[in-house]
Amino acid sequence: MKKNPIKALILVFACMLLVFSKNDVSASGNITQNDIVGTWTGAYQGTWNGEYFSRKITLNIQSYNSGTDAFSGIATIDDNKNGNYYFEGKVNPANNTISFEGKKWRYNPGDLGFSLFSGTFDRSAKTMSGTVRNSQITFSVRHTSTRFYETKVAAANVPAYWSGEDDGAYDGKPVRRGMKLHITSIKNGKVEGISRMLPSSKTDPYYGATGSYYVKGTYDEALGMIEIRGYKWIEYPVSENGFSGEWSFTTFKGYIDSASNKIIGSSEHGIWDMSICTAAEYNATPNYRENGTFKDKNGTYTTYAAGTADFKTSAKGLSTVTIPEYIEMYHQKYEVVSISDKAFYKNTNLREVDFSNAKVKKIGKKAFYGCKNLKTIRVNGDTLKKMSSKSFKGVKKAKVYIYAKDKKTYKKAVKAFKKSGIKKAKYKYVKH
Repeated sequence: MKKNPIKALILVFACMLLVFSKNDVSASGNITQNDIVGTWTGAYQGTWNGEYFSRKITLNIQSYNSGTDAFSGIATIDDNKNGNYYFEGKVNPANNTISFEGKKWRYNPGDLGFSLFSGTFDRSAKTMSGTVRNSQITFSVRHTSTRFYETKVAAANVPAYWSGEDDGAYDGKPVRRGMKLHITSIKNGKVEGISRMLPSSKTDPYYGATGSYYVKGTYDEALGMIEIRGYKWIEYPVSENGFSGEWSFTTFKGYIDSASNKIIGSSEHGIWDMSICTAAEYNATPNYRENGTFKDKNGTYTTYAAGTADFKTSAKGLSTVTIPEYIEMYHQKYEVVSISDKAFYKNTNLREVDFSNAKVKKIGKKAFYGCKNLKTIRVNGDTLKKMSSKSFKGVKKAKVYIYAKDKKTYKKAVKAFKKSGIKKAKYKYVKH
C-alpha cells in the first residue's frame, strides 16, 4: 500500500505540537509557567498558643516544572522583618490543590521553624488559599506579577569589601558594634576573609571595642547565602571600658541582596547588616565624633561632632571633682569647653572643683547654684569668657584660684566671678 506523504507530514507536525506544548503546560493539566512563576502576595493569620497574629507573606516563585508540577522560590515574611527562606511546593491540576513548605532559611531573626502550607489553587482567580499546619491558621495569596527576582549571585560577582554593623554581646546583653569585612577568597562553596571590629555610635561608649580577626565559612551560590565565623585573632580586641576577660567569636548568617547591594542577616545576638564599600573605606577608621553622651567617674558629658564637649551633670556623692581638658571616646578626643546649666545644682556634697587645666569658656546658668559646702574652686582664667549671674549663687566664703597668663587676665576673671552670685570669696592669682 502506498503511503500518503501529506498525511505523514500532518502526523509529524502534530507530534511536534505535542512536544512543544508539553514544555509549557502541566503534564496532568493545563497549568503553565505564567500561572505559577512570579510574585504572590498575601497573609496568614490565626491563633497560636492562645494569641491572635497576622503576618504578611510574599512568595517569589522562580521555577516551575510542568513535568512534575513542582515549583520553588523564596518566601518573605513581613517585608523581611521576620526573615525569608527557600521553599519547595507542588500543585495538583487534577484536583486544584497546592502545598509548599520551607526548606532553608536565608535570614531568620526570630529563630522560627517551618510550616506546611496546603490548600486550593484557583487558576482563574489567581489565588492560593488554605491552612497552615492543617490548623486554624489560614493563608491566602494572590498572583500579582509574573516577574520574579533572581536570588543567585555567582561567586565571581560577590564584592570583596563590605562595611556595616552587627550585634555582639556584653555580660549577656546585645551590644551594637561596627563591622568591616574583606572577602579574600570565595570558591567551591567556601569563603575566607578578614573582619574588623569597631565601635558604634548607636551604643554606649562604655561597650566600644576595636580589633580584627580571620573568618571562614560557606557560600551557597544559588541562594546567595553566606555564613562565616571568626577563628583567629589578628588584633585582640581593645575595650573602651578596659574589659580584660576573654573575647569569643560569633557566627554570622545572611544572604546577599543584589537589589540593595547589601548583606541582610543575623548574628547569634541580633542583626548583621552590611553594605558594599571600597577598599579605602574598608581600611579607614571612622571618625566617631558624633553627638552623644560620655560618662566617667566625675559625671556625664555631652559630645559634639566638632570635637568639643560640655560637662553636663556631676556624679552623685562626690566631694571633689576634676574636669579634664579632654575626654576620649572611641579613640577620639573631645575638648571640654563648657559647664552646662545646673551641672552641680544643689550638690551639697561638693567641696572642691578643679577645671584649671580645662579650656572652659562658659559656666552655665545655676551651674553651681546652692553648692553651700563648696570651698575650693580652681579655674582657667585664660579661657573663661562667660558666666551667669546665678552660676555660683549660694556659694559662700570659697577660695577661688584663678590660673592666668597675667594679672590683667586674672582681674578680668575676678570681675566675672563677683557677678556670678558668689559671696565673700577670696581670690588668688596663679601664674599659668
